[in-house]
Amino acid sequence: MTPRPRLAATARSHCTCCATRVLREGRCSVRLPADGQVHCLGGTPYQANHGHPQRLADGLVFWSRERPAEDYVFAVEMKGGRVEVDVVLGQLQNGVLVAERICAGQSGVHFAAVLASNSVRSVDLTVLRSRRITFRGRRTGVLKIGCGDSLETLLSRAGGAS
Repeated sequence: MTPRPRLAATARSHCTCCATRVLREGRCSVRLPADGQVHCLGGTPYQANHGHPQRLADGLVFWSRERPAEDYVFAVEMKGGRVEVDVVLGQLQNGVLVAERICAGQSGVHFAAVLASNSVRSVDLTVLRSRRITFRGRRTGVLKIGCGDSLETLLSRAGGAS
């Protein structure tokens, strides 16, 4: 029996026209994982190239980590300025719809919805943390990192990507 391809390879075979090596939107960027295989899709190019009707998260990152051998998908929204919580949640959830299609047939995939920003007001952060994103029927909170941070930092947090 031929082993199933890892998640990053599956994502790469699904779509290369929207791939990006840098995850940056305006004044905010996120560093991609250095270990393993990474395939990153830009939300805006994906929307334009595939006729997706709703605004998507800025990036969808598919990461096949080598040690330990685990697969992750991150829906990432980056904000260098003001954060509108409902807009962020909508774009993340719309990105999840694309990620779920790409991940179909893959089991054991860890997921995290991520907001990268250096300027979230505390009241907005409280609202953001009280709301949920649904991936494969499982509701999860949005994790916040700073602009310039690496997605790998989420793994060291308690309750990181699940």
